[in-house]
Amino acid sequence: MRFFVFRTVVVSFFLLAAAFAQQTLPSPSPVATVSPLPTPTSEQFANEAKARKVLAQMIAAMGGDKFLNYTSLNSEGRSGQFYNGRPTGEVIAFWGFYQYPDKDRTELTPQRDVIELYNGDKGWEMTYKGAHEFTAEELAPTLAQRPYRLETVIRQWLKDPGAALFYEGSDIVEANPVDKVTIINGKNQSVTLMIDSNSHLLAKKLYILRDAQGYRDEHADVYGNYHNVDGIATAYNVTHLQNGEITRERFLRLVTYNQTFAENFFTPEGAQITKSGKNKNKK
Repeated sequence: MRFFVFRTVVVSFFLLAAAFAQQTLPSPSPVATVSPLPTPTSEQFANEAKARKVLAQMIAAMGGDKFLNYTSLNSEGRSGQFYNGRPTGEVIAFWGFYQYPDKDRTELTPQRDVIELYNGDKGWEMTYKGAHEFTAEELAPTLAQRPYRLETVIRQWLKDPGAALFYEGSDIVEANPVDKVTIINGKNQSVTLMIDSNSHLLAKKLYILRDAQGYRDEHADVYGNYHNVDGIATAYNVTHLQNGEITRERFLRLVTYNQTFAENFFTPEGAQITKSGKNKNKK
């Protein structure tokens, strides 16, 4: 009788333990299912191939390896200013110096006594009073537009493994037929290049930026009057538009490539202006 009672107690204990374990142990998590990425269609492959073909034609027309590998650009000309799409009548002489990928120096006025410098993520305005370092707000427009320079798009975006290319069909720019190619890089930045269907030279570049308030602004550069300079097709006329209105025009009269600059050329120390208004470092 005692053995029967003991066996009954032991069996009851294990039954209770098993029931308790079933209540306290977590249920196994369901196995997550991952949907496979969609396989590109033959039409998508064909579209990208068309975009790459148009870009290859443009690069060849712009100068091929010389266009892809130049390290610096010097330019002289004049810039016309616009307000509400209309010329203000103000024309500014300028001397521009660019070193790939992020150094710019622009000397303004006939005396070249105002200098704007951009070096990496910093910038200054130089006058006879000395250097004024641009604030973050003053730098913002230049830094926002820099990734959309043609040199950056062609040399960096096209090497981005996350980039996507789309042929967008045909259009008209300045009465000439163009082929449209849109490039989206891994940062989700997008630019549309409109390439002359006959000459294969770049006719227009279009991209979208957000202003300080978050509003969407459409920027466009229209290129014309190409000259062959050291084997590189160079647009001597460039018109910039914002939301469809002209904001400035640049007319070049002299361009050179691959000049070597002094180490401090793009710094305030290398852009001194005397109190008499003379530029001590004119090229």
